Formats: sequence, structure tokens, C-alpha cells
Amino acid sequence: MRPPSLLPCAVCLCALSCVELVGVPTSDAAPDGTVARDAARPGCLGPPRGEPGAIDGARSHWGRAAPWPAGLFPRGGAIDPQGRALAFGFVLSADALDDAFVMRLLSNGELDTAWADRGIARVDGGEEGRPRRDVFLHGAVDAKGRVVAGGWTLSADAASTYRGIVARFTADGLPDRSFGRGGVATVAPRDSGFASYGSWIDGDEVLLVGAEGGNRLGAQGYVMRVTGRGEADAAFGVAGAVAVAGTRVARAALGDGDGYLVAIVATEPMGAALVRLRRDGSLDARFGVGGVLVHPRGQGVIPVSLLRQPDGALVVYGAYSPFAHQHEGAPTLVRFTPDGRPDLRYGEGGAVASREGLAVWLGASTATAAVQCDGAVLALTLFGREAPLLQRFTPEGALDTRFGSVGRVFLPTLASGGVAYAVLPRSAEASAVVLSAAPMPLVLGHHVVGL
Repeated sequence: MRPPSLLPCAVCLCALSCVELVGVPTSDAAPDGTVARDAARPGCLGPPRGEPGAIDGARSHWGRAAPWPAGLFPRGGAIDPQGRALAFGFVLSADALDDAFVMRLLSNGELDTAWADRGIARVDGGEEGRPRRDVFLHGAVDAKGRVVAGGWTLSADAASTYRGIVARFTADGLPDRSFGRGGVATVAPRDSGFASYGSWIDGDEVLLVGAEGGNRLGAQGYVMRVTGRGEADAAFGVAGAVAVAGTRVARAALGDGDGYLVAIVATEPMGAALVRLRRDGSLDARFGVGGVLVHPRGQGVIPVSLLRQPDGALVVYGAYSPFAHQHEGAPTLVRFTPDGRPDLRYGEGGAVASREGLAVWLGASTATAAVQCDGAVLALTLFGREAPLLQRFTPEGALDTRFGSVGRVFLPTLASGGVAYAVLPRSAEASAVVLSAAPMPLVLGHHVVGL
């Protein structure tokens, strides 16, 4: 069976590149090498190192081609607090019994060979006598330095249903034997399948968001919580699962005090919505309008990332894709107030929509967008299906013309193009780290765009 949300074959086997964007000193630099701070520059950022959006070639690296396991297929990414890039995906095999993998990069673009098995951790979620196909789509690093990766698993049995898979690795990249079965847990609601498309780490617990099956638009949105032991949490919903009525798929989540915020695809009309669940999984009727409300400018938008600005406002970044079975959509941002109501003052009439040849993969990683310390939004997209692009929007949703070329920066690629997976601003260093990829032969990289 073909996995859901596969990218077109041009980017199936990729070379990874992690780009940290910093400025190049200009002629008006001070004696210590810094540049006079623009009066409009956010005070929360560290000293500027050059023009916002300029790429530092001295710290931009592609790694070397190497004898990787055949068929490595990245599907998502993340950046850890130290700026190291993590790639998540699966190892494609001829018998379709794929293993999931996580790899970690050093700043020079090479694998971190001191982590896991020479930089790569592989997972086989199969049970005894029942081989499975395993795919990681997302992940993050918890407060203890452990990598937590999630996605879906599917048995080779013809009648099998999807199950959510979540794995936890120690800070050294070894399976955390205290979690699940040898570091891997598989979960699903009672009487239903489940594929996870996003997660939120809540201490030792993990909140997984997704749908009942492998279709990226789903037919029923689900949220599950896994305990620190790797078991479905009986204190959350029904046996660890919550079916959110009137939705098709949950895509991203954030912690919110005594509960969780979930970006979700509503059913009628189809589009981006936001709901709040309490710690026990019940719907918080005080949030928004007491149910599932599609943002008026979010119809046809499939959420990819959920972001919180410093003032508490909530931004959903997604792909405008009103037709089923599409792989991509036009990048779109909509905003909700802190109490869950659509904010029609954001952007133009409540939304920021790009339609000029830009695209976001529907299967994109939840780390595809991030918020700067001042509330500006950094968002990754593609131009012409093969040129990765980083855009910056002001806190109120205008394209920031001070950044790059009219708010946009084309990221480094190899000759065959590429795609971008994750972005993380590093305020103290006035830079952002971006994980991107280019087609085979598989090469990893770490490149550094000024903020």
C-alpha cells in the first residue's frame, strides 16, 4: 500500500540541508562588527549581524554523499534547542515493510555519529509474527533532551487498520526502554484506526493528533494522549482517545494551561478550525463559540502548523486545498484571538493568502512555520514545486519587506531543487535555522538567514 501524502517522485529520495540564516556585515558596521540597529528592529532580538534575510555562506554547509541505507525517505523535520536538525521519515523497502527513522545532523551538515547508530535511529514497530510498515511524520525534543517521534504504522495484513506510532529515544539516541515496548508504543481508539500527523510533548506525556486512517483529510478527527510509560492514557477521553465531532483530521496542537489547543479540519464547511480540550479530553465550551468553528477565511485550508504569538493570539499556517486528493495547496495564514474567536483584523480581511505560484505540501511537518520573539511569523513554502522559500510576516500579517527580497528569501539548493521541512528562530543569535532537502544522491547539510 502506498503511504499517505507522498510527495511527488522528484523529491522522494532527498538530500537534507539545514540552513541558518544570518546577515553579512555591511559597510556601516560598527568597529565590533555589528550594524546600527534599525529603529523598527525588535528589541528582543540579539545584535544584528547584517541585513535581515542574508545567508551566511561561511556557515552554510552541504554534507558529503555517503553510503546511507538505501531508500531513506524524509517526511518531516525539527530543530532542537541547540540548533541541530532532526529529520523524520521511513526507509523504503522492496517488500513495503518499511522501518521508520530519525537522523540528527551536526552544524557542518554531517550526521551526528555520536548519536544513535552513527546518527540514524531506526524503528520496527512490528509485533511478533506481524511485520508492519512504519512511518515517522513529526517529532520534537523534550525537556530532558529525549527525541520523541510519531506517525503511523500499518500491518502487512490485508485487513489491517492504521495505528498511531510514537517512539522515544534517550539523549544519546538509544531506544528508551521505559517507554512502550522497547521504546516504541502503538495506539489507536477503540474500534477505529488512527494515524498521527502532529504532536505536543506535555512533560513525560505525549499528545497525538490525527485521524482514523491514513488519508490526510480523514473522515474523523482524533486526539490521543500517551502516558510516560507509552500507554494510551485512560484519564483522557475514552481509553485515551477523543473523537472531535464535526471534524475530519486534527493536524497540530499546543499546550494551553490546563488543556490543549488543536488545529483541526472541520467537516462542514471544510476548513481550518481551532478547538480547546481540557486535561480530561472534554471540549471546552467556553473557548471560541463552544464547538468547532471554521475561520471565515479558513474555508478549504488544511492546517499544517499552530503558533502562539507573544500576546496570546493563535496563528494557523496551512495549505489552501479545496479539492480532495491534492498533494499541495497555496500557503495561507489565519489568526484567532486568545479566547478562540476569528481575528478579522489580521492580514487582509482576516487572512494572509499567497496564490502566486507558491505551495505547501499537505503532508508538511508541523515545524514548517514558527514565531519570532516579537510575534513575526516565519513560514516555509515552495516556489515552482522545487525551490524552497522562507517568508516573514509582521505580527499583524503583512509581508515584511525589510526581510530578504520583499519579505522572501530563496534557500540554498542543489542543482535539482529541493523542499524545506522545519524552521526555528534563535532570537539571541538573530538568526533562524532551516532544514531543507534536495533530490538524491542523499546529502545532509547545515547552512546559517539574519532576522
